[in-house]
Amino acid sequence: MASLQKLSRDFLSAFDEKKYDNAAEIIPKLKLEFAKEGILSPTPKFDPDDLLAARQLMEMAVLVSIFANRTQDEVERLISEVQPFYSPNLGLPKSDNENKILGLYLLLALTNNRISEFHSALENIDNPEDDKYLNYPVLLERWLMEGAYDKAWKAITDTNQFPSKEFMILMKSSSDNLEATVRNEIALCLEKAYTSLPVHSAKYLLYLKSDADLQTFVAERAERGWQLQAQSLLFKTEVEKRIAEEDEEISVENNEEYLINSVLNYAAKVDVIV
Repeated sequence: MASLQKLSRDFLSAFDEKKYDNAAEIIPKLKLEFAKEGILSPTPKFDPDDLLAARQLMEMAVLVSIFANRTQDEVERLISEVQPFYSPNLGLPKSDNENKILGLYLLLALTNNRISEFHSALENIDNPEDDKYLNYPVLLERWLMEGAYDKAWKAITDTNQFPSKEFMILMKSSSDNLEATVRNEIALCLEKAYTSLPVHSAKYLLYLKSDADLQTFVAERAERGWQLQAQSLLFKTEVEKRIAEEDEEISVENNEEYLINSVLNYAAKVDVIV
């Protein structure tokens, strides 16, 4: 117990001084001492004060791992270890950090495309929209599903959108995943709604900063019929794609009707993007 008390003091001191790397190095030692006491599997048999102290330290371990830029796997592992302390069966008062920790878990599930886990976690949360930490991933997922890509893009790139610094750091480590997801969804909408776009419009709609970025993006979709000519981005039409995929002939009249239907079906999504 003396070792645990000293480790706790050292950990808290490093956290208060924002020496997050130092604090992160203490986490495995703390967990080892908790494991010896058996408190990492909390039950009502433990003294409530000990449970509260362990819960606080494990919550801080999650935050430290984020500030110290540890891997997402490490962060998630710590979150999974603190979640049992939120069980109503323990009879503990609600933690001020609980919604933040749960919100971070939701964000990790979303950015790694584990949508079923995301929704399963939400089923156990009452009124997530009423809490800023929970509302952030909930809105982000909703915008992605609805095709509100302008809102989703702002949520993952505008630092003022994040409910706390931990979310910003975690999103930064995951931004490639979500940015790629948003761009890919926009690309699907564009190629179904247009046969061509001016280069400057394509860059704007795809959130690409330069002609070189657009060239790379288009090259990755060459097999889908994307190509750059002069100052235009050209798409293979839906009819051409269907011919290539199904190897069937379609009359000119059907081509025109199919194109018109494609534009109408995706107009709503493109309006949202614009």
